[in-house]
Amino acid sequence: MLPSAGTDGSDKHVVGVGSLRVLLYPEDGGWCAQGIEIDYTSCGDTVEEAKRRFVNGLADTIRFNLELHGNVDNILRYAPQDARERAEAESCHLLDLEVFHEDSFPFHGLAYLKEGSLEVAA
Repeated sequence: MLPSAGTDGSDKHVVGVGSLRVLLYPEDGGWCAQGIEIDYTSCGDTVEEAKRRFVNGLADTIRFNLELHGNVDNILRYAPQDARERAEAESCHLLDLEVFHEDSFPFHGLAYLKEGSLEVAA
């Protein structure tokens, strides 16, 4: 599901996003987190660092676009085809589900996916 932007009847914009799928994969000795429904990627030395950077960076990107452009139209893109295919492959499994209970996040949660084994090396 792609996010949607609108207004809540006041001067402030509301962005609603369900759980985004995020593909976790090793790269250059670290880990990357690639959004599937929103083409946003963040990397870190560990899985936890990549996940933290993804959450913080995507929330900042959405807020920045709302402040600068008044909308999030230019970030509403799916990930590249190869990332979508990897996330939808039979070998891809749900690794973790992070649900947010705070209004400060413009999405309900993140469904972290990983190809192959569910084991994650630090």
